[in-house]
Amino acid sequence: MALMNRRARAISALILLIPHLTACYQYVPVVTTQLPTGTRVSLGLTDPGRVALTDAVGPGVQRIEGQLLNTSDTAVVLSVLAVQHVDLGVPVKWRGERVAISRNFVSDVREWRISKGRSFLLAGLIVVGAIAASTIAITGFGSDPGNDRPPDDPGQSAVVPVLKR
Repeated sequence: MALMNRRARAISALILLIPHLTACYQYVPVVTTQLPTGTRVSLGLTDPGRVALTDAVGPGVQRIEGQLLNTSDTAVVLSVLAVQHVDLGVPVKWRGERVAISRNFVSDVREWRISKGRSFLLAGLIVVGAIAASTIAITGFGSDPGNDRPPDDPGQSAVVPVLKR
C-alpha cells in the first residue's frame, strides 16, 4: 500500500510539473542591437514610454512582446503578441497589431530563445514518465503478486477435491 501511495504521489508531482517545464523557451537579454526581422522580442518600457504609449497599448504597460517587423535608429515596429501591465500578473494577449515604439521609450530588449536546461529537464521527465508508465503497465499499479497466496502452514496438507463422473 505504501508503495502504491509513493508511486501515485510521484506520478501526480510529475504531471503537475510538466506544464511549468514545457516552456522550453525563455527571454534572454539581447547582446546585439541588430536583430533580424521576425525575431520574437520583449521590450521593457521606461516611465515616459508608459505614458506616451497609453493610447496605443493601454495604461500602465510594463513590457510589450511581439515579432520584430522593422527597426531603425529611432523606432522599433512590432507585431504585438502580448502586453504585460504593471498591475496585472498575467500578460494580455494580442493578435499581432502593429505598434511603433520610439527607442527612447525602450528600457531593455530581450530575445525569445530556446532554454537548453529546461529542454533537457523536460526530456528527462518524459523518459522518467515513460519508464513509470511501462512499469505500471507491466506490474500493475502498486500490486505485489506475492501477496495473493495464503501463507504456507506446514501442519496442514493440501486437500484436492476429486470429481467423479
